Amino acid sequence: MHPRAQEMFEQLCDLPEADRDARLSEIAIEDSVLADEVRSLLGTYQDCGAFLADATVGFE
Repeated sequence: MHPRAQEMFEQLCDLPEADRDARLSEIAIEDSVLADEVRSLLGTYQDCGAFLADATVGFE
């Protein structure tokens, strides 16, 4: 894993989704490998959130 991937992931999680894309584009200009890793982390994070949300349907 890129040394800065976790740090950048955490920073981007705090941003609104529209701002994340803009920031990822900025990161990619400087370091495309870092941007790809952060994009992957964000995708996995979003997939996990969707899975957990679906898993609670019907448990009221």
